[in-house]
Amino acid sequence: MSAHSNAATKLAANVARVLDGAQVPNLLWGWAALGFVQPEQEFPDLEFVIPDGVIPVACHALKKAGYTICEDKECGEFMEDREDEFASLRGIEPHIYYHHVAEAHFHPKSTYLTISLLRQSKSLPWLEDMTRSSHYLMISHDPTVPGLLEYFSRGRRSLYPDQHPIKMLTPAAFTESIIRMLCWDIQVKPLLMFRWLGMFNAVKHQRIFTASLRPNFQAAWNMYVKRTGNDRIFGFLRIREQLIVTGELPELLRCVDVSNI
Repeated sequence: MSAHSNAATKLAANVARVLDGAQVPNLLWGWAALGFVQPEQEFPDLEFVIPDGVIPVACHALKKAGYTICEDKECGEFMEDREDEFASLRGIEPHIYYHHVAEAHFHPKSTYLTISLLRQSKSLPWLEDMTRSSHYLMISHDPTVPGLLEYFSRGRRSLYPDQHPIKMLTPAAFTESIIRMLCWDIQVKPLLMFRWLGMFNAVKHQRIFTASLRPNFQAAWNMYVKRTGNDRIFGFLRIREQLIVTGELPELLRCVDVSNI
């Protein structure tokens, strides 16, 4: 594991410790969470999903712990597209230019890692339970998800046993979450489509991310990986309509025009 990965892991564990100590529900999401299961991947973003109503509490807890909130309106983190001449210096590679603009973010000293706090309503609104009892979640100390241990070096039975546990989505729930987000953003936020498609490409050859999908998600996924060209998207359009009907996506989402797909 690289020095970067160790620094990211320690920082994520400390943020989780601070938020848990303040009784703020939280989970690590996005590229960094993917990097925990794929340790060869390195990402500078530590995105924590926080329930909307306790974002101020989370900010206060992190500021009290010594982290300074970024108020520089010229900072690239305030843009959905972070591509600029300084992106590579901040560890922002082309496949992660596009991101959710956080409700608040912090730049810890002596590192180019960024701590971002995302509103749950804009990232994981369907996740009703953010406690360790949720079957959608796992923690870094206790990998009980079938197949997860094969990704840990030397058969360790936990990711980072000496650090504070970090809550994350299980691999299958992670894949379902990015399918949901693609369905939400398709033709509405085209820049973020690059984010979700990038994550699809990162997990599509890792069976652990697709072995336990629910049937409707599995059908959409199968169409994506087995078909070519624009036909790949129709599985997502089908599940999108299902999720709107069941209330798992907002019913006010506009109808997708497929005439040009």
